[in-house]
Amino acid sequence: LQAFDVTGVHSGPTKFAGCAYLGDDVFVCSPFNSDAILRLCPTSGTVEGRALPERLRGRKSKFNACTSIDGLVVCSPFSPSELLLYSDAVHVRVASEEQGISLDFLFNDFKQKAEASIKEQDPCFHDLKGLVYGDEAYGHGKLCPRDRAPHCALVDALPTAETGKATHFVSWVWSYKLSVVLGALQDWADQQDGKASIFVW
Repeated sequence: LQAFDVTGVHSGPTKFAGCAYLGDDVFVCSPFNSDAILRLCPTSGTVEGRALPERLRGRKSKFNACTSIDGLVVCSPFSPSELLLYSDAVHVRVASEEQGISLDFLFNDFKQKAEASIKEQDPCFHDLKGLVYGDEAYGHGKLCPRDRAPHCALVDALPTAETGKATHFVSWVWSYKLSVVLGALQDWADQQDGKASIFVW
């Protein structure tokens, strides 16, 4: 048995009612008293809440049973006079578009792979384009969560531990050397609190 803490989504009584399996190790629970649908992925341990429309929030005994049909979850109403529909494809696409990369990944795994794949001692990002697209790219052969087509962006190819909702936007020029970009990020990061919670886009 495995237990997951859902208090970050809802902490009151009778939180959720029905549960539906979407495939790809994703479960969705219909909101009874909660103001959010619960999305759970046991493999990664991810527990998320997707907020209900504002008109439904604060109400009790909202939805009970739910079922999934071709990736769409349908929650039957208990007290509202409307069905609740949830599309996991939309959720995954939006989450992907908001994702950022951890500083730890940039300072370690990415730096090591960049230096190992390029003969130059301090490559620029033009030299590193093969890590982003092409046969040797991180996302080569992996399904893109945004359009469900083969090959995905770097951020979508990384383990869950290396990504999170972007907190900062980083702009740089491809002709910059790797050491310049990582050095500037390291100097900036050393001045920040909670570096582990920083994800750059």
